[in-house]
Amino acid sequence: CRMSGVFRFKLDPILDLRLRAEDQRAQELAAAQRRREELRRRREELQEARVAKTVQIREASGVGETVGQLKNLQFVLDWLDGRIQTAHAAESEATQNVSSQQDAYSQAVRDRMSLDRLKGRRREAWDADQRRAAQNEMDEIATTRHEAARRVKSEDKS
Repeated sequence: CRMSGVFRFKLDPILDLRLRAEDQRAQELAAAQRRREELRRRREELQEARVAKTVQIREASGVGETVGQLKNLQFVLDWLDGRIQTAHAAESEATQNVSSQQDAYSQAVRDRMSLDRLKGRRREAWDADQRRAAQNEMDEIATTRHEAARRVKSEDKS
């Protein structure tokens, strides 16, 4: 009874593919999170610009600005409002994308972990088989030596 040398998991190629898929999903999730953060910053910049324009209108209305200038400032505010709404919608869409990327990443992790657990169980079974084979081999050697010693003893008595 000989022990085989190296543990081999037949599904290692699939495990490697799942690991690569998990890495890909992690990269896609990180990209989606970066994109969402960029869109959030852009929306905040637009909101800050709107606040600044609102302050400018309030200050201008008290110091004798012309109606045309005030209308122009209001036009800019309306334009910023539209840009803020667009930025908010894009940010919401990016947030949904992050959520779906998180789901895909979580699934990829579960897929890989299920194969990792299977590999671990198979490795434990292989290790147990190797220990059993080693024990059987040592038992066989001990039995052979015992039988040889018994024969020598019985020959000496004769």
